[in-house]
Amino acid sequence: MFRWRDPPEKSPMGSPVGSLVGSLVESLTGSYMWYLPLTALPVWYLWGNWAYVSKATFESGVSTLNTALGLVTSKLGRLVGRVDGLESKTLLKLSEVRRDLAHVESMIATLMEKSNVIEAETRCAAQGVKVLCRAVVGVVDESVDKNKMLVELRAVYNC
Repeated sequence: MFRWRDPPEKSPMGSPVGSLVGSLVESLTGSYMWYLPLTALPVWYLWGNWAYVSKATFESGVSTLNTALGLVTSKLGRLVGRVDGLESKTLLKLSEVRRDLAHVESMIATLMEKSNVIEAETRCAAQGVKVLCRAVVGVVDESVDKNKMLVELRAVYNC
């Protein structure tokens, strides 16, 4: 395994190995030469490993991709099947809700018709009560025309 070492420190008393080696070390520590192995390693790796693909490696990669694609396709097919099932169930429930809503609407329409009839009969009964009250007052006071009262009572009876 490659381990990186820090560049040697400058000695205050000069280079212990000699002036030639010391000057070489000084020139290396002051430049970017220490980074050369770091840049050469990825270039070598990429150039050496990805520049050429053998037929067996290519077929192996394609078969792996086909297998993975087949698994994804089958899972996607199952998911589509589940979504279709949920859609059909939802449409069934929606049709049931619409049918129930139509039934409720028809019941409300029937109630409205009955309430209109009840309202009309109540109005007629109230009018009849008024006429009867006037007739009773007229009989007691004898100030009301009896024929007129009879006509009013018949009109209430016919409503």
